[in-house]
Amino acid sequence: PKQIGKLSLMNQMRRHVEDVFRSMWFHIAYGHHMVSQRENFQSVNIPASHPATEMHDTLYIKDTDPEGKKYVLRTHTSAHQVELIKKLWVPCKFVIPGKVYRNEKMDASHDCVFWQLEWVVLDKNMSVGHFKSLMTTILEWLLEQTGVEIRMRPAYFPFVEPWFEIDAKFQLGKKNERVELLGAWMIHPEVLKNAWVDPTVYSGFAFGIGLTRLIALKHWLKDIRLLTNGDVRFVQSV
Repeated sequence: PKQIGKLSLMNQMRRHVEDVFRSMWFHIAYGHHMVSQRENFQSVNIPASHPATEMHDTLYIKDTDPEGKKYVLRTHTSAHQVELIKKLWVPCKFVIPGKVYRNEKMDASHDCVFWQLEWVVLDKNMSVGHFKSLMTTILEWLLEQTGVEIRMRPAYFPFVEPWFEIDAKFQLGKKNERVELLGAWMIHPEVLKNAWVDPTVYSGFAFGIGLTRLIALKHWLKDIRLLTNGDVRFVQSV
């Protein structure tokens, strides 16, 4: 007998995320899977000498860009930050959901292709306080829970200023547990300069989270490969 089709968990989560951000008047952009090395690294202040540019982390393509360098499959959706700021201009706020690609060994918690979500808010006088308030609200909507508590731990990365690891305490099964959920940062002044924005006037923040991780937490998945292995029994069971 014929069966009615069903959206995958990834499509359900992506649509939910986009609905949340559209309701807050964020612009939704997708970008391209194949980008130049300048877009992927230098535009967001990652130097050419950084380990992330090596082949053991990044997937390169034989085709070359106008500078004669090999294109890469984007390792993060941050690769579109600068072009979107130039396009939308300041003040702006936008979200970039999409697939990213990394040279990873696949196992129950790692994949070479996964969905990432990045959002950016850019305006005058933006601070960490604005970020924390908005972060709490958005996580409650994404997790579909109230009373989510977040903890911000400082961390160091040379291409953002400053960087935070975000832990969230929320209902996980029958317990309230604290889980490391995402990374967040204030946008580096050099990135703003790359987008032709004056960092003495405008400031902003961004965060990046793996949608795969959100799905795994929400549905208690012990193996993320279930999301992509094409098993119809799994798709129909959730």
